[in-house]
Amino acid sequence: MVFFRSQQSKQKKRAPACVQKGTMVYAVGDIHGRLDLLKEIQEKIKKDADNHKNASKVIVYLGDYIDRGLHSKEVIEHLSKKPLHGFESIYLKGNHEIAMQLFLDSPKETGSWLLWGGDATLQSYNISLRDEKGKKYDLEQLADALKKAIPENH
Repeated sequence: MVFFRSQQSKQKKRAPACVQKGTMVYAVGDIHGRLDLLKEIQEKIKKDADNHKNASKVIVYLGDYIDRGLHSKEVIEHLSKKPLHGFESIYLKGNHEIAMQLFLDSPKETGSWLLWGGDATLQSYNISLRDEKGKKYDLEQLADALKKAIPENH
């Protein structure tokens, strides 16, 4: 049984991807609302980059900035300020950001995002899952509240 068949044999062979000489590339992924760990890894990257003063520096953020950890909003805010001076920054969207966007567009169909850690993201934007009487908000109410809470630069 074949689960995956490479299409490469039918296509022209491509040269392997490479990084231009004199360029340092760092990749950071799966931050998941942990601003403390993001700052820690950024400090380590800065220290390493100091050993390569003449190199061009690129940092690729691989997505999954949100969910699970309690500081999703703060992570996005921190990254929006391009915190590593002298680095080209590339931001990719991860499956958690895609899930949040789907939730915002169709909350009833994609409410399972809350089980992936989306509840923590809502809380980081100061959105309560329950009203003052303890009753759960419905998914559309939560999506509407999140739409209103997310700043334009996020």
